[in-house]
Amino acid sequence: MTVLDEAQTISDLKGEVDQYLLLLRDLVWRVLEGAEDHSGLKKRLGQLLLQRYPSDLQLPAAYLVLLSHLLKFEPFPIQTQQMHSGAACLDALGLIKGAQLPEPAQLAELGSLWMILGVHLKNETLIYAGIKVALWQINTLDHRGLPHFSLWSPGATFHPAILAASNHLLFTLAYRLTSDPGFNQVAQIQKHYGWDPSTLAGKLLTLVPEKISAPFRLSHKPFAEEMTVGLMKFATPQWSMACSLSGWNSGVFSYHKNQVAIVNAGPQVTPLDDLEKFGIDRTCSLSSRNFNEIIWEKTAFNFRLKGWTKVFAHPSWMQVEATYTAQKLKLSCHLQEGKSADGLAMVFYARCDQLGIGGKETLRAGSLERYQGKSLPLELQSESEKIFIEPLPDLEMQIIPVAGGEHFWGAHFLIAFPFAEEKNSFEFLIR
Repeated sequence: MTVLDEAQTISDLKGEVDQYLLLLRDLVWRVLEGAEDHSGLKKRLGQLLLQRYPSDLQLPAAYLVLLSHLLKFEPFPIQTQQMHSGAACLDALGLIKGAQLPEPAQLAELGSLWMILGVHLKNETLIYAGIKVALWQINTLDHRGLPHFSLWSPGATFHPAILAASNHLLFTLAYRLTSDPGFNQVAQIQKHYGWDPSTLAGKLLTLVPEKISAPFRLSHKPFAEEMTVGLMKFATPQWSMACSLSGWNSGVFSYHKNQVAIVNAGPQVTPLDDLEKFGIDRTCSLSSRNFNEIIWEKTAFNFRLKGWTKVFAHPSWMQVEATYTAQKLKLSCHLQEGKSADGLAMVFYARCDQLGIGGKETLRAGSLERYQGKSLPLELQSESEKIFIEPLPDLEMQIIPVAGGEHFWGAHFLIAFPFAEEKNSFEFLIR
């Protein structure tokens, strides 16, 4: 089997599992909605059981256990596989490479199912596993309680509203089971960005009562072992930053203030607007520590992350370093020596009302204005808030307006710095 054949096999399996998940979700919705008689629903479940996948594909397995319980089939055993931090790989076996990551939307979905099943099957292990997922997911939020879209969210398929709904379900269930007000606070924040009680997530929420007689307590809050997934997360009351060496068609960096943000950044294979060729390709493991070689240092006042990650849809590896010291944030990237840089760029997705270029020119969100020329200091502004990006001089730079909304992680501008044989290292100061 060639590398191309293997890649096609992985892609085909992912598509099959995604389709299988759609059928499972639809059947759960029909059961909870009472849309059909039970005999017809049981027949559908019987057909799905004939083509079920290994239980190491944890999300389909959890849905099958839930359906079997709701339709009174013989119960299936279920085991949780997750890291001490609470993060979990959705594919614990390694059948689907892109699923060996704590992808936020599906991880929230999985944690929610574990809590629901724990309540209905009277299984405290499942309940605690779901609560640990919620604790991990909180650790990935920014200083306002909103997600960093750069973290493990595939560029080709990501929808912010789906993540918001999944997170609202996860945090609401955790609040109902623990009575911890912190879960309720972040649940309400997510609710404003995509909650619809008529959807499957809304139906699933009805499976756990709003109050339980004896709330669950964690004996300790698991340490968020960011290093085990190649992640550095840092926040102050004014801003938040996330940098990740793990991902699949996802970014390496994001930086949020309140009104203005770099919502994502990473390598991009041309064409620049093709998100199926964006990001990095390095996955995690439940059985080994994959990121032992990275430099990971963090205190209350500074941090440093340095390590290698593979470019998605490209044969090159890239060294990424993010540091914060003396109140200065620096991001640098270095392309692997000896590899072609043709058609490869480092791109930033910016959300802001206007973008100033070198103090001389201003592009406005929603317009068709663009820029191509030498790199200049950039000023991202919304209302009175600003982010400054200072690239190295003498680079080529393109700025292209993008749609925002549900697309391009809600960004208004794509800022690209093409790699070249003589320009295989970039450095940016960000403040």
